[in-house]
Amino acid sequence: HLLFYIYDFCHIGLDGMVSANDFVSGVQAIADKTSVAGCDSCSQFWSQSLQGQELDLIASIGAAQAPCAFVFLISRLAERDSFSEVIRALCQHGNFLPTLGATSLAKPFCNVCRKLAEWSMESGQPKKAIRALWIAQGAVQTDEDVITPIAADMLSLCLHSGCIRAGLAFASVFRFSMLPDGATDILDVAKYFYYAGSIHAAMCDWFKALDFLQLAIAVPGIRAQKVALEAYKKLAIVTLLNGQTSRKQKSGGPGSSITMQLFESKASLYRKLQLTFHDGSLMELSTFLKANQSSLEKDGNFHLAAHLRGAFLAQSVMQARRLYTKCTLADIVALANAERGDAIMKVSSPTVSGNLPTGFSPATEDELAQTIMCMVKSDHLCATISHDGGIDFEPICSANHVVKLESMLPGLMEQTEALNARLQRSLRKTRAAQHAGIPGDV
Repeated sequence: HLLFYIYDFCHIGLDGMVSANDFVSGVQAIADKTSVAGCDSCSQFWSQSLQGQELDLIASIGAAQAPCAFVFLISRLAERDSFSEVIRALCQHGNFLPTLGATSLAKPFCNVCRKLAEWSMESGQPKKAIRALWIAQGAVQTDEDVITPIAADMLSLCLHSGCIRAGLAFASVFRFSMLPDGATDILDVAKYFYYAGSIHAAMCDWFKALDFLQLAIAVPGIRAQKVALEAYKKLAIVTLLNGQTSRKQKSGGPGSSITMQLFESKASLYRKLQLTFHDGSLMELSTFLKANQSSLEKDGNFHLAAHLRGAFLAQSVMQARRLYTKCTLADIVALANAERGDAIMKVSSPTVSGNLPTGFSPATEDELAQTIMCMVKSDHLCATISHDGGIDFEPICSANHVVKLESMLPGLMEQTEALNARLQRSLRKTRAAQHAGIPGDV
């Protein structure tokens, strides 16, 4: 019955070509009667009648005038694995699409974009689809705080292609809303937080990476547990790099105690890594990373764990600051190379004795000096280094920090105003929903 219904609206000529007006009328009638999902049951019919006219029809009808036909045509291209033509259609006409997020077209449109992202990864060309997905994301997103299925796929491609800054522009916003009608799945939310945290970790922004990865762990649902486990592993390293964990900490993020125990049992390697970082020496940390390199590479966390040497040295500098007001670089080198349990007892020995593991290099004065300068530059430390290697630690609350805080006030005010505007917008939506009789929990 549906095939005859299409045939009545699409008058196919003797040459087999479909006119743009008849095609739009037919697809729109089908969409009004059976939804776009019903069009998929007619794949053989359309494959024969369109005869590769999809791009020509898209150019003729325009995405703005007939978004339903546009979504149907790129769906046909995706089914034929013509993803280069899908990219071309999205890049040329995607900016003219009306907002699809609140319509029934959102789900089939997002499915096409997901197939495009999967093809881009499988073909080894993750960079090729980023611009098309960026445009598609703008066509689906109804508000700035909405998470769409396209968002996670786009951030994944940015991460795997090395286009970190392109993904950073989108991953800097905390989003907590979802598209209606099941277009956004709970798994899409978990993936968005995970990839956003991974992008911030790649940019060495440990603070924001920590926030996003904790949100990925906190996403409820069994379907999101696999993503949450990967986020837990990455979070175990990021917390060390951010300097927020201690040897007494038992969990790597938010969530129920049962969930955390499950993650710790499946990711015991990362708990051992945390204990080695806090209780072991620099040599033991390097040995641990070398011995478990294959496991860390399999999880995609080895390059992130490589930053732990710098974090270990920075922690040694802060430990020296608590012990001394004035010291030398040799004192901090001895502190960094000593075991943490007996660090105070071994500071008089500036060298590491015994046989060193293959590939391990002890901390040097030049390396510590570079670490101290980076900490001073990032306002994590107030200290001066003399030409003879002497270090003078200054009080934390110095004039430089006061000036720094004063310079941050305008930015903090802008963030406060932006949060207030979002809060007011959410309150207006809540009042409108209550006025329409929608329960508050929904």
